[in-house]
Amino acid sequence: MNNKYTFILLALICAAPLAFSEDWSSLFRDAISRDRAVQDAAREKGLKEIVPRLMREDAPALVKDLEGITDEFANSNNEIRLQASAVVTTLAMLRPDGSVTLRKIIPELIPLLRDSYPRVRRNAATALSSLKPDIPVEAKAPLIAALKDSDHTVVWAAVYGVARFAAADPNAAVAVDQLLNDPNPQTQMAAVGAMAAVRFADPAVVNALIQHLQSSDDLYVNTALRAARELGPAVIKKLEPQIREVARSNKDPHLSATAADLLSQAEP
Repeated sequence: MNNKYTFILLALICAAPLAFSEDWSSLFRDAISRDRAVQDAAREKGLKEIVPRLMREDAPALVKDLEGITDEFANSNNEIRLQASAVVTTLAMLRPDGSVTLRKIIPELIPLLRDSYPRVRRNAATALSSLKPDIPVEAKAPLIAALKDSDHTVVWAAVYGVARFAAADPNAAVAVDQLLNDPNPQTQMAAVGAMAAVRFADPAVVNALIQHLQSSDDLYVNTALRAARELGPAVIKKLEPQIREVARSNKDPHLSATAADLLSQAEP
């Protein structure tokens, strides 16, 4: 073969992504095996070898792996679907380009929000909520719908994602604001925390923080103080009377000190 063409062929081979795919069906079966040694080996391989590889590879190199993983979304075994959704959730949470590298499987991930197994629904909500740099448009309405899930942990997973686009989507803002008065205290705090994490404080959020700061439950108070710190000086200023009261009268020295520190950060 002509040396010139040999060199070009080798260059193309070296430049092409290495298409290596796991036997996901076998790996997931091993991960839920009743044989502890088999289970431990599968999980160790996943943590030490497979996840690091999936984190390094670009979108074209991930195609075969993602096909193998999403094939298991239809498995009748709850725990297999849980394993498959967990891998996707890990990638969505850790990859800064998740909405790009996982783009082709979003249509298969969204239906998992309606899976019969709550833990699978929670993984799907977490994955979609965590996609970076942006949440795909087609995932937004399903995430809003997930805020009405019967399982609280699914709601808590979805609310962060919905909060991420609440500033630009009035329907999303209303959906999160409704959770601020949810009967479940943890759901209320999840909604407050989500809005604080994305630095979005509409009037409903500010009102919720006022109520939490006036609560006799220190868990509410702590959540509100942390949210106020995240939301910044302008919001701290709006909450100044309530924060000042926490600093003055709360019996928990940590909370009173935190409140006093926040007062120093309020807008003039």
